[in-house]
Amino acid sequence: MIAVITGDIINSQHADTEVWITRLKNLLETWGSAPYTWEIYRGDEFQFKCSIDSVFWHFLAINLSLKVRKTWM
Repeated sequence: MIAVITGDIINSQHADTEVWITRLKNLLETWGSAPYTWEIYRGDEFQFKCSIDSVFWHFLAINLSLKVRKTWM
């Protein structure tokens, strides 16, 4: 079984896009290649496919990596 994590970066227009998008891409690339495993679209939305057994840990890693600087959110 697979799970899909879908996200939208809240208030992305008020943040330095190069900083958060680079951080997100680097993290997602460690888990797979685009567009087979993950995709960023509409500028600030993303999807990531993973196993259902690891979905919580992937979600947590994505969430924490983007919240390192609270000014991004």
